[in-house]
Amino acid sequence: ADVAYDCIPSDSDTHGLGEIVSAPDGSLLLSVGDATPWQGQSTGSFRAYNLESYAGKILRVDRSGHGIAQHPFCPTETDLTRTCTKIWAVGLRNAFRITLLPADSKSNGGPVLAIGNVGNFTTETLTIAHAGDNIGWPCWEGTYWAYAYADPRAPGGGISTAWGGPAMKAAGPGQTSCQRLAIWPDPKQTYLLSADGENNEIRIIRRDDGSVVGSFGHNGRNAGQFHWVHAMAVDKQGNVYTAEVDTGKRIQKFRLTSDALK
Repeated sequence: ADVAYDCIPSDSDTHGLGEIVSAPDGSLLLSVGDATPWQGQSTGSFRAYNLESYAGKILRVDRSGHGIAQHPFCPTETDLTRTCTKIWAVGLRNAFRITLLPADSKSNGGPVLAIGNVGNFTTETLTIAHAGDNIGWPCWEGTYWAYAYADPRAPGGGISTAWGGPAMKAAGPGQTSCQRLAIWPDPKQTYLLSADGENNEIRIIRRDDGSVVGSFGHNGRNAGQFHWVHAMAVDKQGNVYTAEVDTGKRIQKFRLTSDALK
């Protein structure tokens, strides 16, 4: 098989490659962290703004690893082997989870992503992102100024639809409040479900405005509780399946008993 090589930096055992999803047009979107150690600050985090580096980006490529013709950051460049032609969004710390969403009025028929971005101790963000977005890191985390890196008057960052606060709770080392994202299977795909591995709950978020409308589960070992919930899936009937790691090591099924699919 043909193999494409790219120089994706990895200066740490964290903040590397996150996830990869396939868009309806066959292109691939993959998340890349800023490739810096999570302990403390690093000037390497600023590579998240550098269009000659893959660090801290969402990349979009074809099945051969080349850029896509409709690339947002260097639109006049025709050499699709160039780094900038493969960059779809910038300004990410550790985009641990990405989920493909339906096209919307801002996407011009292109991909839309929900991005679960691991924060720097205090703020986790869930972002609805489009081509060309700057998610903000390291100067911003969502709508919050990242005090360790930027003057609060610094321009730029946070220009996409980023949800902090109620939608995403703080997480400590070792876990993240966005271990997995899933789309609710009603006709309008009204909600996003976020599996929170730090606070051990499933959070239900209204997709159009980021408001939290409910949650279930909490820390514990009994049925319906979680110890390090790590994975989640939703079937067409609205049943939710979860998996736990560490000493949890189990799969649970939560059966839908309401009319929430209508």
